[in-house]
Amino acid sequence: MSIAIQPVAQRTPGRLHLAIRGLEADPAWDTRLESRLGELPGLHAICASIASGSLLLRYDPRCWNTESLVEAIGRAIGRPWRFEAPAGGPGTAGGRLAIVAEATPVIRQICSGDTCVDLSRSRPMPSRHATPHPFEVDPLCCTLRIGALCYPDARPDAIALAFAAAARRSGLPVDAWLQQYQPIGAPVSGPFLTCFRRRGSQVLALARGRMAPVLDRCAFIQDRQGCHPLDAALRHRLEGEERRLSHLVAFAYRPLLFQQSPQTPVDDWIFAGFATLDWSGSQN
Repeated sequence: MSIAIQPVAQRTPGRLHLAIRGLEADPAWDTRLESRLGELPGLHAICASIASGSLLLRYDPRCWNTESLVEAIGRAIGRPWRFEAPAGGPGTAGGRLAIVAEATPVIRQICSGDTCVDLSRSRPMPSRHATPHPFEVDPLCCTLRIGALCYPDARPDAIALAFAAAARRSGLPVDAWLQQYQPIGAPVSGPFLTCFRRRGSQVLALARGRMAPVLDRCAFIQDRQGCHPLDAALRHRLEGEERRLSHLVAFAYRPLLFQQSPQTPVDDWIFAGFATLDWSGSQN
């Protein structure tokens, strides 16, 4: 029998109250659901109650709506589920609206330069210094940030949510990223996905896509000390990773400085790193 998820109060931006039916025989569903949802960005408060069979969420409406939240809850439950709209609600047939859950990948490995980290288990990102030099940039964290901030629509897709969850498990400030890097313009689809974010007076172009087209536009690679030319030997080795690994996604960025109207830059991108995705839905 599937789990029923149904709104029980007026849907106001930033607040959602849901009834969860079908988990009465599971004495730990509340803590498990709170823990799994707590890994997602843009959820400010999560309160599950076994006594009332309900779930109360406070969230960032820039990141979520009712449908995307219900999908995230269904994935967190990990069992067949259905969404039940209030009886007689607009756009429903017989008071029910079916939503198909979108698979969410798990970030298994993230790599930059000669460094790869296994993210299939919760652990902090490696850091060479307890207090990094102020001009140091960790390219692995940079790759996670781009992954969490670059998505094709107004709200994070499954891949962006997976990167945000991996970053949160690694102790990185995902909610601060979402507040500091404001989206501007519309994402652009081309040889790879390009998104634009503004932080203060700086505009960044962010890239997500297959290794070959991303590398084709990159002239530099990021390491802890800065950006360096992407030489032919390293480019060839990175291209080989896509042939060796499945479900690989690459990331790059390019500062646009004080440009007011975002435009996709033609070249001179900075390669940040790549990650491998596991779409099986299982996480060890």
